Formats: sequence, C-alpha cells, structure tokens
Amino acid sequence: MKKLLSLVLITILFISCVSVKSQNVDNTKENISSTLTLDTNKELNYKKDKIKINAEEVKKGSKEIQETKKEIKASTNVEKKEISIRLIISKEGTKDIIFDKMIKTFPGKNALQILKENANVYEVGGFIKEINGIASIPQNELSNEDVQKGILGYDWFVYLNGKKTKVGAKDIILKDRDILNFDYKGWTIKDLAP
Repeated sequence: MKKLLSLVLITILFISCVSVKSQNVDNTKENISSTLTLDTNKELNYKKDKIKINAEEVKKGSKEIQETKKEIKASTNVEKKEISIRLIISKEGTKDIIFDKMIKTFPGKNALQILKENANVYEVGGFIKEINGIASIPQNELSNEDVQKGILGYDWFVYLNGKKTKVGAKDIILKDRDILNFDYKGWTIKDLAP
C-alpha cells in the first residue's frame, strides 16, 4: 500500500509538473506571439513613417525641381531678350524694294528662319529657289538678250550688313541691329568671285 500511495503521489506530482510546464509553454507562446506582434507593428509603423518621410522628401524635391525650372526659364528669358533685325527683300539692289521692315525676334535664329517667318519661301536644302513668287531662272531658260549680257542665271543672293555672304542663309546667325537683305538679280561670272 505504501508503494501504491507513493505511486499515486508521484503521478500527481508528475501531472502537476506537466500542467505547470504546459501553462509555462502557453505563456511563452503568448509572450512570443505578443512580442512578434509588437515587433511587427513597430516595423510596420517604422516603414509607414519612412514612407511618409519619403513622400515629404518627394514633395520637397518636386518643389525644388519646380523652382529650378523657374530659375532656368528666368535665366533663359534674360538670354532670349528680343533683338531687332532689318529685313529687306529686293530686286537688282535698291531698284525694286519688295519688303523693308524692322523685325523683332529672339537671338539664335538664322537668316532663313527669319525670311520664312516674313515671306513665302521655297527652298531646297537651304538654297532659296523662290521668294514671294519670284523664282530663280536657270541658264537654260534665259532669254537671248540675257545670254548676250553674260548673265548665267537669276537667283537670290544674301547680304548681311551690306556685304554679300560667303555662306547660305541657314548658316547666318543674326545679331541685334543686323541688316539682312535678300536680293534677286541676274548674275555673271564676276559674282562668283569672293
């Protein structure tokens, strides 16, 4: 009987220990679960705050970008102060003035652009073939009288500030107060010399 009583007591003790350990395990699980939940919530809150900060940085950066764009535009406008160009379209020098006007424009434009903004122009590869209906005439279409005068053709010539240019209208960048003249004339071998 002593043995039986001892056995019962050991069993009770064993069950109590198991129960306490089980309760401890459950408590540990709950603690771990709570800790994980707290850690996860902290991490989520941290990430959420970081996203807010990043969003604020993006807004701030966007404002800085807008301000930089405004500064660039303002400096560009300063650089793009209007200039005045006198544009003359004539035949045979000053004999027949077709167009003579002061033009306001922005720097950086070439002579062909200015001409196209103010007249009807037909050109091929920068070579002006016609302005306001007055077309070039090749040698094979000249009259006998023109050929006898030594005329080799009728074309448009470009003058900048009174001097015949060595380059085409596409290559002439205009400055303030330039005088640009497109003159239509019959040309001879002398006109080919610089």
